[in-house]
Amino acid sequence: MNDRLSLATSIVVLVCGVSGVASARAARARPQDVTATLSRIESEMFAREDRLPAAIADLKRILAGDPRSARAHMLLGAAYSGTGDAKLIGESIAELREALAIDPGLVQARFYLANAYLTLGRVDRARDEITQALAARPGQPQFLSALGEAERRLGNGPRAIELARQALAADPSLDDA
Repeated sequence: MNDRLSLATSIVVLVCGVSGVASARAARARPQDVTATLSRIESEMFAREDRLPAAIADLKRILAGDPRSARAHMLLGAAYSGTGDAKLIGESIAELREALAIDPGLVQARFYLANAYLTLGRVDRARDEITQALAARPGQPQFLSALGEAERRLGNGPRAIELARQALAADPSLDDA
């Protein structure tokens, strides 16, 4: 068995190069290892912006091994958005939609998708996504704040103020509200 594994790894190295080995390892990784890796990537990419390029590379490797990982698609979409590169917003939206296609209950992906839509000026779409997120998690302060921003951009000032107040009541330290 080990000879077959070594032979398979050698073939991967010859055909795909070093990145193929990483993909092959990701494909063999145990689910708890992938979960731990995703948690590490998530904490690092949100704590340090300079970590985003490495996070993107890591997430692509994970997805090469497990293309059905909704969480990895979500984090990749968030990382693309986090770079601030307008050219990557479309990629961000595609990854976030893929995450939701795999797991429609991944509410955080809807929040990231709403923010990407706001970046593009697609405010109606942003409002739709954040409304769905709030249906799943009523009263969530960041969601209320994002919906308030969408309403503000749509010219619904009183509704935007009401949502900002609700967000601040739930979390007085929320800067966005």
